[in-house]
Amino acid sequence: YAPVGLQKNPTMEACSDAAIAWLKTGRPIHESLRANTEWGAFTAMRTVNGGGVQHTRVDLVDDWVLVKDLGTKDNEWARQAWIDEGSDKVLRRKSRPHPVEVGTGGTPFGRVARWYMTTESMPAITYVGSGKQVPKTEGARLCLTLPEQMPPDLDFDWYIRETVSMLADMGVEL
Repeated sequence: YAPVGLQKNPTMEACSDAAIAWLKTGRPIHESLRANTEWGAFTAMRTVNGGGVQHTRVDLVDDWVLVKDLGTKDNEWARQAWIDEGSDKVLRRKSRPHPVEVGTGGTPFGRVARWYMTTESMPAITYVGSGKQVPKTEGARLCLTLPEQMPPDLDFDWYIRETVSMLADMGVEL
């Protein structure tokens, strides 16, 4: 919960500020958050090596194909999408793998992601190369350019819960 510096990415500083205000003066968390007009304090940033994307939609895909029976109890499975791409990637397991989530749409961005928590249902931000989720971006909206005013979909309830969680990590019970 240290202030942002050269070695630390900004991470929802509004929550840290609200926790400090509660500890120092007892000011209610929701009042501190609502009074904070510094829009950047509600964002988080992270380096996303290889670039990232926030898809517009995520579908559950079950396109597993049994590639080859090795004559033992083990089998090799590949996703049809991998085969179509000419990849030799396989997953070795005895049973059919579970369906996977596949994102579609969205615009890839460079190596730095900035986001805020939104009241709208948004897919998580993911790494372009691996498709893995950027940590703590479930329910976030990508925001590469800071707007001049607070967005109407800012999820104040999420920020309140996060501040309470921070205080709980410090041993404070509310």
